[in-house]
Amino acid sequence: MNRLLIAYMFLISIILLSACADEAEEKSPSVDPYLVVEISKPNLPDNGYDVYKTIKGTAQASAIRDILVLADNSRSSVSMARQPDRKITMHSAYPTASSEPIPYGVWLSPDRATVEIVNEFGGGYVSLSPDHSRLIREILD
Repeated sequence: MNRLLIAYMFLISIILLSACADEAEEKSPSVDPYLVVEISKPNLPDNGYDVYKTIKGTAQASAIRDILVLADNSRSSVSMARQPDRKITMHSAYPTASSEPIPYGVWLSPDRATVEIVNEFGGGYVSLSPDHSRLIREILD
């Protein structure tokens, strides 16, 4: 009877461990090999923006996408007092993709501790958490 109980407990623990492992895998961002993220900074003479960094199909690009979706899901609408410090544009390089590039304005606080994002296509706004702000600042530098 004791051996049966031990075998049963062992089986239950294996099932629980495998379920936890599956859940941990689901939380990691899915990498989209066709995702292209372009980061641009102001070009003062032209009043436009020049792309200075491109990230293609990596986990870093997917992490950026997951953060930018927070602005997409926001119902907040703002009018910023100045032009964005940087712009991030997301689009798909998939050969048959028909989606338009989505531009996001990025504003840095004076102490660079907080990052604010505005979806320039749909108008959503979000002030990022310290962890998300740190990740975006690392990518911008």
